[in-house]
Amino acid sequence: MLSLSIVDAQVVINEPKEGAITSFKNQFIAGQAPAGTSILLKINGKAIDSSVVRPDGVFEFIGISVPEGPVTYTVINRSRSGKEYSTERTIHRLGTPKSIHVEFPEEPITANGAMISLKATVADEWGVQISDGYFVTLFADSTVTGMKDADANTPGVQVRLLNGVAVFGMRAPHQASIVNLEFRVDKAIAKETIEFNTPNLPLMIVGSADASATNL
Repeated sequence: MLSLSIVDAQVVINEPKEGAITSFKNQFIAGQAPAGTSILLKINGKAIDSSVVRPDGVFEFIGISVPEGPVTYTVINRSRSGKEYSTERTIHRLGTPKSIHVEFPEEPITANGAMISLKATVADEWGVQISDGYFVTLFADSTVTGMKDADANTPGVQVRLLNGVAVFGMRAPHQASIVNLEFRVDKAIAKETIEFNTPNLPLMIVGSADASATNL
């Protein structure tokens, strides 16, 4: 069945998978085509390398350098009769951090001394989210407490980007205030403001009731 599918499809790419996201510059491309035929590899329309399909029907390109951003592999197979067949595979190589998005708790945020979480996500210039490999640094214009710092020797509070999210836990103040925050990773910067509001306390009536009676 495998040999029939190779003949029918003529040329197929098995690695990498369609839509794969990678941070690695050097890539491995592999697939199948009729043994002994020629293979040409193009990246984003530019011819990069060529090879001959092995006797087992497999072709491989190892250590192929790819640019950051969207990458389209085009593999062209030339049959013994001179007819050409082609197939494509698209991946994304992550670029450096370009933007930071910060998610805050639902408003209003109360100045009650409780712990809250701020979640930062990072994307490259093509808007693709970066999952790991960086620390996000937080600076504040006033003292914030309750934060865990991954590197106490570096200015600001450092939190590792893990599974695409850097979570900053901070303790709300006990008094209403406005805190200006700045998030940084590589050359990306996001400036945010968080407002802590006075808690709504139950209404209390202080005083005494004065009742008078009229004697008829």
